[in-house]
Amino acid sequence: MKIKINKKLLLGFSLIFLFFTSIVYAASSTDFYAKAKKYIDNNCSKVSLSNETSLNCYLFYKAVELETKINSNTSRINALESVPTPTPLPSPLPQKELKTFDNSGNELGLYIDRSSFFYVPLGVIIPLNDTQIGTTRYNAWYHSDDCTGTAYYVIPYPFFSFRDYWNKVNEIYPIGPGKYFTVDRGPGFNADIHAVQRYSGGTFSCLGDSTLGGAWSLTPVTLPFSEPIELPLQYKYQ
Repeated sequence: MKIKINKKLLLGFSLIFLFFTSIVYAASSTDFYAKAKKYIDNNCSKVSLSNETSLNCYLFYKAVELETKINSNTSRINALESVPTPTPLPSPLPQKELKTFDNSGNELGLYIDRSSFFYVPLGVIIPLNDTQIGTTRYNAWYHSDDCTGTAYYVIPYPFFSFRDYWNKVNEIYPIGPGKYFTVDRGPGFNADIHAVQRYSGGTFSCLGDSTLGGAWSLTPVTLPFSEPIELPLQYKYQ
């Protein structure tokens, strides 16, 4: 069956239907739907339909289709709105540490005890002897005769002990004011030493020496503070 629908008639009925349905729906949507459903069931399944009935059936089915989509979207929106807002995690509190300062407030390092601190940039312990860096002054040993080239930490025979090396590798290795080293980590080797440098009487002297023993190379380092350390020390938790 081919239904011919007059375009002007279709437009007119569309406006009338929309106006009518908006008024009736506002009054009682349930009552309107029941009556419209009954009308559709009684008329839209007929073989021969008038233009008005065809238009009403078409609009009703489109309205049901739109309502289904709207209900589906409404359910999704309600589901999203019901999801609880996640509680933001609290910002971690800054980690505080006990630090050592000189008397003028210059930071030296992390507190260990009242006579030493940990210097983070080098990863070594720096012991103090009053205002002096290091509990004692150490020797720097050399292959050369004039104390040039690579410096070494040497444990002379027959006093060799790895225990002494274990202590030195974790501490600053001070020769004298302004001249500091760290002991390199490694297996060590048998040294062939010809000279030794030590600090005495306010000066660095180079002396001939032919010591044999276990040796580890020294790496020269600089510190942002100098001797004498200004006392008394201060300790701050920050």
